[in-house]
Amino acid sequence: MKKIKEDLLGSIIGGVILLIGLKFINLIPWSWLQTGIKIGLFYIVIDIVCLLWKLYKFKKISKSELMTKLNN
Repeated sequence: MKKIKEDLLGSIIGGVILLIGLKFINLIPWSWLQTGIKIGLFYIVIDIVCLLWKLYKFKKISKSELMTKLNN
């Protein structure tokens, strides 16, 4: 779970940096860099959603295991 949280934090920081780059995308003269920022932001958003889903599933499984142990 700690690894998932660290990956999530890194992805969020990277996403914020790319979001700032997207704000100033018209000032960047190279089209390949503009494309990289757009694709990178899209990839990081997908990565964040996947990590949040893993964290949700992990917490859900941990909670159900705890309830099972308490009931026995």
